[in-house]
Parts: sequence; structure tokens; C-alpha cells
Amino acid sequence: MFSIVVISGVCVIVLSTLDAANSERGERASANVEDDDKGEDRKKSWDLDGLWRRLEAAVERGELTAEEARERYAVALEKADVEEDDDVKLREFRKAVVQRAMALPPEEWSDELKRAILRAGWDLAEFTEGVRLRQQKSQDGDAQRGERASANVEDDDKGEDRKKSWDLDGLWRRLEAAVERGELTAEEARERYAVALEKADVEEDDDVKLREFRKAVVQRAMALPPEEWSDELKRAILRAGWDLAEFTEGVRLRQQKSQDGDAQRGERASANVEDDSPNAISGESIAEPETAVKQSSWGQVKRKSVRTE
Repeated sequence: MFSIVVISGVCVIVLSTLDAANSERGERASANVEDDDKGEDRKKSWDLDGLWRRLEAAVERGELTAEEARERYAVALEKADVEEDDDVKLREFRKAVVQRAMALPPEEWSDELKRAILRAGWDLAEFTEGVRLRQQKSQDGDAQRGERASANVEDDDKGEDRKKSWDLDGLWRRLEAAVERGELTAEEARERYAVALEKADVEEDDDVKLREFRKAVVQRAMALPPEEWSDELKRAILRAGWDLAEFTEGVRLRQQKSQDGDAQRGERASANVEDDSPNAISGESIAEPETAVKQSSWGQVKRKSVRTE
């Protein structure tokens, strides 16, 4: 393609090609992107979102490829003399991106989320593979899920006076909700509840309440075959600090022995119920739960705490 320009009566023929034009356009786009923040104080004008929008616009105009835009953004992150709060914003932005990505399988990610991943400075393919692996581990009961649930459950009663705010029913409801959300297994919930019983600085009369609660649970459990126990009764068994499987087996054996008319074992079971030990159901039949509950009543925990102090 030829163009003729007349300057002061002199004809100058300028030869240009489409390739040269494209090259110049690319150079201009590059200069525009790189020099956008000139003339201002860098700390005040540095704007990661604004930079990415300019890079994204350049990609849409065909002036840069997506890979080139990502590389420029990564370089900008390294070179930027950002203020501390900008660094915090970047971490928060990345955290939000990870949370959004983990909430969906990669196949369902929106284009906007993929762009956000690039804006965070990550390689899309590598990030996708990493998220896929983490999601698989989460489905298999990855420990991180339990740790997050642990932090939520353990911190629920902070900021209040422990004696006034300690609420076993409320704690169990939170643990139960965590189980329903899949953040804890039933066994993990039982163990956390047992630890809470040991650590709680409860008053002496709470020890009496626990014994009465356990006695009532035993009586309700013995009144029905395990197959007819309600979900509420099973939750009460866990709240009492017992292992559900061991408790069930113990009750089943005790009920069978009762049907067989074993008087001696019946007397021992009755004594155990009144004594309210962790073996309260079937005497020798139920192994003590492998938790601190088997060793310490609430009152004992408090007395031990006082001696330690």
C-alpha cells in the first residue's frame, strides 16, 4: 500500500506495510501500558485493579495476548513500591479469589473469576490444578477442613466471662452444626465436647447436673432397643461424653443379659447407674471412652484447676 504526502512542494513517497503498522500499534500499546502511571507519585497512584483493567483492555483490542498481560502484571507486582496497606489489600484479594475458586469445581468457574485469578498473579493452569487437588482432599476429609471448623467452634465463646457464657447445650449445637456442614465428623465432635468438659471452669453444682443428665440418658437408653433410639437420644449420648458405638453395644448386652435373667449382672448394672461412672451401662461390658471424660467429672476438673493455680 502506498501513500503520497506533499511537503513544501516536494513529494515524499512513504512505503508502509500491514506488518509494520501492526508492529507500531503493538509498540504504542506497550508504551501506553507501561507509562500509564508516570507523572504521579508512585505510592499514591499505584492501583492494581486499574492496571489490570488497562491490561485487559489492551488484550481485548488485540494489542496484547492474555499471557503477555499476565506477565506484565506479575512484573508490576514485583516492581511496585506499594504501601503496606496495598500489600494487605492484595493478600485479601488473593484470599477472596481462593475462596471463590474453592466453592466451585473448575469446570464451573466464570470468565470473570478466571480473570481475577490472573489478576492475582497466578498461572491459570497451575492454579486450576492446585484447586482441583485441594477439593479432592477436602472430599476425602482433608485435615484443613477440620482445622477451620476447630477455629470456628473453639473461638465461639471468646470475649465473655467464661462462667457466665459457658453453655454446654449451645456448644453442642455448634458442634452438631459443624458435623451437618461436613466440617467435623461425629467422632471429632465428641472429642471436642469431651475436651470442653475437661477445660470448663464450671461450678460444683454443674457436676451434679452432669451426673443427673447421664443417669437420665442411661434410663432412656435402657427403655428401648438401640434400633428404636431417636436421633435426639443419640445426640444426648454423645453429649454425655460416651462413644455411641461402645455405648450401644453395652446397652445391647445389658438388655440381653436382663432378658436371660442374670441377677448378679443386673445388680451390678443397677449399682453402676446409681454410681454414674463411664461404665454405668453394663458394668464390665462397656469400655471407658478414650477421652478425658472417663477420668474427671466437672467438679474434679475444677478442683484440679484450683490446685494447679
